[in-house]
Amino acid sequence: MKTKNAWNLIWLPLLAVSLTACGSGPSGKDADTSQSASSPLQGAAPKQPEPVTLTFFEPSSGRSVEWFMDLYGNAIQKKFPHVKVEFKYTQKINDKNVGLQEMIASGSNDIDVIVTSVGSFIPAIIDNGLTFDHSELIKTNKYDLSLLDPTPIQLLQELSGGGLLGLPVGTTANALVYNKDLFDKFGVSYPKDGMTWDEVYDLAVKLTRKDGEIQYRGFVASHSHVALVNQFSASYVDPLTKKALMNSNPNWAKHSQNLKRFHQIPGNEVTAATVGLAHAQFTVEKTAAMYVNSLDATFLNPQTYGINMDAVSMPEYKELPGIGSQLYPTYFSIINTSKKKEAAFQVLAYLTSEEWQLERAKQGFTPIVKSQAVRNAVGQDIPYLQGKNAKAFTPAKPAKPSKLTEFNATANSLFLTELRKYIIGDIDLNTMLRNTDEQINAKIAEASAAKK
Repeated sequence: MKTKNAWNLIWLPLLAVSLTACGSGPSGKDADTSQSASSPLQGAAPKQPEPVTLTFFEPSSGRSVEWFMDLYGNAIQKKFPHVKVEFKYTQKINDKNVGLQEMIASGSNDIDVIVTSVGSFIPAIIDNGLTFDHSELIKTNKYDLSLLDPTPIQLLQELSGGGLLGLPVGTTANALVYNKDLFDKFGVSYPKDGMTWDEVYDLAVKLTRKDGEIQYRGFVASHSHVALVNQFSASYVDPLTKKALMNSNPNWAKHSQNLKRFHQIPGNEVTAATVGLAHAQFTVEKTAAMYVNSLDATFLNPQTYGINMDAVSMPEYKELPGIGSQLYPTYFSIINTSKKKEAAFQVLAYLTSEEWQLERAKQGFTPIVKSQAVRNAVGQDIPYLQGKNAKAFTPAKPAKPSKLTEFNATANSLFLTELRKYIIGDIDLNTMLRNTDEQINAKIAEASAAKK
């Protein structure tokens, strides 16, 4: 998801939107008339609600009304018959993106809820001055935050100094997917949950080989997403000092060296033209045996890519046993200009209830509730996921979230550019870290000067 602004002109998050499944809404005049034991709302039964239209906005381009209604809107309207759902998104009109900032500037902002990934949260909501602390609604509706995974909550609380600027409705996490046919072709045992990076490296060596005219790669990765949700919880920028941390945090060096060594395996080298083609190498060319990215279990659909694949948990560092990637949540945030905050909150409570989360988990999406029963249900109703390791996409111990700042998107892009130079051998490790630090700090200084 992307929203361009002064801080972020080159943010290109890929990411599948991870959703969740079914609950109920209680107190307040706009609430539904039923409650469920799995709902985080514990208030009294409400009066019959008045009809209301809620407008949702997603800052990414390339969305559609059908996309939103299939994933969220139809379920919302079924649960709340008095609610009419409208959906807006960034559209290209006359070769120009017309999105949130244009709507605000034109005075046509009738949005109630913004739907955005963690990567776009700051530029979409904070930078546009649309923040709304949900704490009072949480209190008056007796909403139980303890039912949710704490890490996506912690992220937003840090951004708001202890308040809460939205609720997580879905997430993805890094996992390792693999092409079973390539493992069978070369007689190599499949990977397992809980493997270390060293063990995965050994597998990659065995699977990187040339067969006839085809060069097979043992391992590829989305370098951008591995960095964004890195297992070290390393941050790009110190939120207090507003200084880059690439050169001062040794974990960035470990992270980078780990990725580079896979591309030093003979046959798995990359060039400037191929270093960013991991997804295509795994899904289109079908020449990569293992692939790491931020995904959910629906990625395993054999009809999507025509691959006989399965998944295991994210490889672990020896010094971080059991720790997976950070989560990459999608938030629903009521904005401060909405005049229908109570009705909107009932919808958010529904989407974060164990009931709705369970139904979505059964469809292969990664839940954001702590309930083990819900987490165990991932992929339960999907035929192609039967016998697959769908739980690989739900880390038992996700890494703690990195610190977010308004410079994260720019920093990630700058780091990715320098990391790729390092991986292909154009620069050494120290130069990469120093260059990234200097470039991030220059962008921060430039932005600070523009404010004066």
